[in-house]
Amino acid sequence: MRANDFESSWFTSEGATVLARRIAAGDRQAEEELIASLRRPLLKMLQRRTGDVHLADDLSHDALLLLLVRLRRNALHDPSRLSGFLYRTACNLLIIHRRRTAREVPVGSFDREDPRGSPLAAALRAEQRRLLHRSIDALGCARDREILHRF
Repeated sequence: MRANDFESSWFTSEGATVLARRIAAGDRQAEEELIASLRRPLLKMLQRRTGDVHLADDLSHDALLLLLVRLRRNALHDPSRLSGFLYRTACNLLIIHRRRTAREVPVGSFDREDPRGSPLAAALRAEQRRLLHRSIDALGCARDREILHRF
């Protein structure tokens, strides 16, 4: 979904401007109206992008909070593009989240050795192969033994 689709699907620019003015004036009812009209489409968009309901919920909450802070301070330059601002804010929060998680290293990942490189792992694999071949050789039908030895 592009920003323009996102913006046009919610409400008109005149309605956004009126809501922005009411919020800047301290109208809590306007804040509730804004959240009620924007939360569901924002959540759907984020769920499609993340594939994670809980992450989408967290990001939508953060994006709406940032929008409300901006509107309360009357710091949004063009209130008619309110939904575009929210869309970009949500996308930026998702990018930040992905960057953070990409840099995270699982605890203990530096302590683990490659299991294929250890002598114990090699000995265990050799023992498993030996037991498998012994089991195949114990089969009664020569055709079955032949087929299984080829694989």
